[in-house]
Amino acid sequence: MILFLCILFVFLMGYGVASNVLIYPHQGFSLESIKNVFYMPYFQIYGNLFLEVLITDGKDFVNFLFVCNSFFLLLLFFVH
Repeated sequence: MILFLCILFVFLMGYGVASNVLIYPHQGFSLESIKNVFYMPYFQIYGNLFLEVLITDGKDFVNFLFVCNSFFLLLLFFVH
């Protein structure tokens, strides 16, 4: 049983870190981020999807596109 819990802990922590970084890209390291790394993936196993957290108004996506376009133009400038 301990082996199963250790394996579950590793996968939950890996998924939790990856999903926390994707949901909150500009959040620093805090106790809230530690809670989100373990709390959200654990309850997602049982079907709670936290849709109120995942559905945003799109402002972050617009900022992401601006950063990507700026990086792409900078990359083209340095390549040529």
